[in-house]
Amino acid sequence: MLQSLSAIRRKINYGLCLMKDVQFEQTRKALQSKQRDLKRKGMSNKPNASAALSEEDIQVLFEKDLLGSSTVEALLNKVWFNNTIPFGLLGRKEHREMCSRGDVKLCQNFNVAGVPRIQ
Repeated sequence: MLQSLSAIRRKINYGLCLMKDVQFEQTRKALQSKQRDLKRKGMSNKPNASAALSEEDIQVLFEKDLLGSSTVEALLNKVWFNNTIPFGLLGRKEHREMCSRGDVKLCQNFNVAGVPRIQ
């Protein structure tokens, strides 16, 4: 928060530094105290952060046919899961943005049997 205020301060050429000057020491202490209090109450930057999946968790997904090739939905889940892990994608929006950024190029061509495929 102080960083944002410092950026505004620089734009208007305010002479004092919020992060270092003695005049703002009480402000910094009060803000740090409030941040510690909120963190203790579970209201930190990422209170609902997800934990990484373990190998056992992934195995359970395969055993319950949520990932794999047993159904169309399981296959789609597996493709999504396999794209999420190496690319570090967090959700649907990032999957869609991959094509718009040029990281992945969708092309359609035909294999020897004349069946269309995406490369």
